Amino acid sequence: MPQPDPYAAELRHHRVLNGWWGLWILSNLFDRFASREYDTAKDPQAFHDAAGWLMAGSALDLAAAVLAVLFVRKLTAAQNAKAMAVPAFPPVPPHPAAGGPVPGA
Repeated sequence: MPQPDPYAAELRHHRVLNGWWGLWILSNLFDRFASREYDTAKDPQAFHDAAGWLMAGSALDLAAAVLAVLFVRKLTAAQNAKAMAVPAFPPVPPHPAAGGPVPGA
């Protein structure tokens, strides 16, 4: 499989980025709902149910964190590939041996 052009304008990691963004928004909304359920709980069963909602929200947070790590790793690899695509400095011409003739003298 050919490597993509590191200078291309298209976004290559949009699926991971969009997945993380969507899951992060969903987990924030879900956490708000679960926190409201926990704050309004009056009896032990309501506290039990709200704790289950909070644990489910934590699972969504964890999944969003995994996608964030995947995106950062892909982005770092792409930046590294772009940095390695061109030499940082032009090649240095070899120096004459010590004590030898000096070119152009």
